[in-house]
Order: sequence, then structure tokens, then C-alpha cells
Amino acid sequence: MTRWQITLITACILCPVGEKAEAVQIDVPQGSICYEDADGDSFGNPSVPVSCIDEDSVDNDLDCNDDDDSFNPNALEIADDDAIDNNCDGEDFQCYRDADNDGFGDITMPLSCLDPEKAENSLDCDDGDDSINPEAFEVPEDGIDQNCDGVDPTLRVFDDGFETPSG
Repeated sequence: MTRWQITLITACILCPVGEKAEAVQIDVPQGSICYEDADGDSFGNPSVPVSCIDEDSVDNDLDCNDDDDSFNPNALEIADDDAIDNNCDGEDFQCYRDADNDGFGDITMPLSCLDPEKAENSLDCDDGDDSINPEAFEVPEDGIDQNCDGVDPTLRVFDDGFETPSG
């Protein structure tokens, strides 16, 4: 990548006689677009492109709220039903109904994260039975997918006579 070398010369209006202006050299990648980082969190405002030599510029446009440094791609998303995207991924934290209280929610039942029947995931494949969830023990060939992996394993008989689940 071609880089530009920019020399900034500061004017010295009130300097003693004979003192020279200071020159500072900055390497800036050619074609670089930088963005204002008003809140100082190292993430730029996509709506405010600025010169890459500006003090408060960064080389990314990933900030979703440049007025508050607690909103940025490294922030933790908070499950508080405030409809605010804390980590700039385009989504607010979503909770799901956990009717059987097994810690796993039903993807078809989004609900408030303040609800006592909530789960912070949508991994349950049968929210009416707490023995069926991603951490459940799988019973082969019973027609039920206990661990929500989409498979009810079958048993195979090997030459040694032992049965082993497959699937």
C-alpha cells in the first residue's frame, strides 16, 4: 500500500525572535478515510468522515453512538429491554420464554428480558418438557430428540455383539 508522508508545520506567532516553527511528520496510508471519535473509545462515527491527521480521528467507522464511550463493538450487550444496541452489532439483546425452567428458551417465543420465565438463549427444542434441552442425555431409538441436536440416534449391532448408538 502506498503511504503519504505529511509534514505539519505549526505556526509560531508568539515565539521569541529566531525560533522556528515545529515540523511533525505523519505517515498516512494513501486513500485512507478516517472518522471522528468524539467519545474517545477508539471507534469512529460512520457519519463523520474527517482527515486522518485530525487528533480525534480513527481509521474505522464502527461506533454506533459516538456521544457515549460505553457504546462500541467491544461493549457487553445488556439484557435490559431498553432497545439500545450496546455493542453495535445491529441488535439489542433478546430473551426467550423458558416455560419448563430448564435454562433454555424457545426460539418461537421472544419476550422481555425482565420476565421471570426468561432464558437468555433460544436453544430449547421442547419448552414444555424440562428433560429435553441441549444438555440432556440422549436415549437412542425412542423417537425423541432429548438433546436438541436434531437427531434421535439408532443402535447398531457390531460383530462382537455390543450395541453402540449412532447418529
